[in-house]
Amino acid sequence: MPRGRQLPPVLSDEQSAQVTASANSSSMPHALVQRTRIVVACAEGRTNAEVATRLGASPAAVGKWRHRFIERGVESLHDELLPGRPRNYDDAFIQRHCTR
Repeated sequence: MPRGRQLPPVLSDEQSAQVTASANSSSMPHALVQRTRIVVACAEGRTNAEVATRLGASPAAVGKWRHRFIERGVESLHDELLPGRPRNYDDAFIQRHCTR
């Protein structure tokens, strides 16, 4: 990962709409909402330290998600599939039964 302050992510209109909707969601997983809030704050031109303080994240986490978004776009904010036992419940079940 490069050292120093990276340029803020440049959001297209479509990306901006997706990220903003996710950042304001109350039904999406907290981790995804936090990541999208990080990207939105970075797109506003804030430094990693400012974003970390504002959102209660570590500067390393802010740098990680800024870098991933620059490299791979909106899709990089979603959880990647991990090796191991398959999940017992899919996203639709969790959203139906575990939302507030």
